[in-house]
Amino acid sequence: MNTDKWYHKKSFVILIIFIFGPLALPLVWMSPNITLKWKIAVTIALTVLTYFTYQSYLEVKSMADDYMQLLQ
Repeated sequence: MNTDKWYHKKSFVILIIFIFGPLALPLVWMSPNITLKWKIAVTIALTVLTYFTYQSYLEVKSMADDYMQLLQ
């Protein structure tokens, strides 16, 4: 009998990663269906992606601030 919980299935975990990003990491680490190598790889990938997303946000915010100063 398959006792896997629906929230431990790989397809669900992948979907949640795409929806919630790094907030899904606890679900990745709790899932027994994902190997340790994949858990580490997903954690590193999401960390790098989050870092670059934040850096992009700071750049866009700076550009928006400069544009707002030009308008005033």
